Amino acid sequence: MTDLLKTSGEEEYRKGLEQLNSNEQYNLRNALCYFCEAAEKQHAEAMLQAGLLYLFAEPQIIRNVSKATEYFKKSADSGIATAKDYMAVCYLLGIEVEKNEELAVRILEDNFKIGDYLAAYLLSDIFQKGCGKIVKDEEKAKMYNQFARQNNIPDAENQFRRILLQSMNSNLEK
Repeated sequence: MTDLLKTSGEEEYRKGLEQLNSNEQYNLRNALCYFCEAAEKQHAEAMLQAGLLYLFAEPQIIRNVSKATEYFKKSADSGIATAKDYMAVCYLLGIEVEKNEELAVRILEDNFKIGDYLAAYLLSDIFQKGCGKIVKDEEKAKMYNQFARQNNIPDAENQFRRILLQSMNSNLEK
């Protein structure tokens, strides 16, 4: 069993999580090292964690959007839904990949179908405003927002209020 942990990257991943949750000085740097070791062994969750640290762990870790995107892509390709959400945002905005709004929406809709309600929140935001080739669609925005709110996605309630206000303002203009 311990040989399996060593070859799968699970041991390094667990050490990374321990560091991530510790109060030690430089814990994020140590966590990144463990996650990168596990990622080299194709541990998909470790790839996601490494990407998140490269993106959000300043000042301990210098932001590196290119590395973050690389890890998100590998993790997404391994089937991790949250990594797919991050890749969808990359495609939506053209971050380190060619901008492709339709692909972003397709990825998010696929994630939504398997119960990823963060995807619902993101889709609601996209359809509330429209984005590039994706046209504004208030009904889709409301539908996706309802799922996000029902599943306690942070800020979904505020997003819903913005949708309602926008809808009320457009009805007043008619």
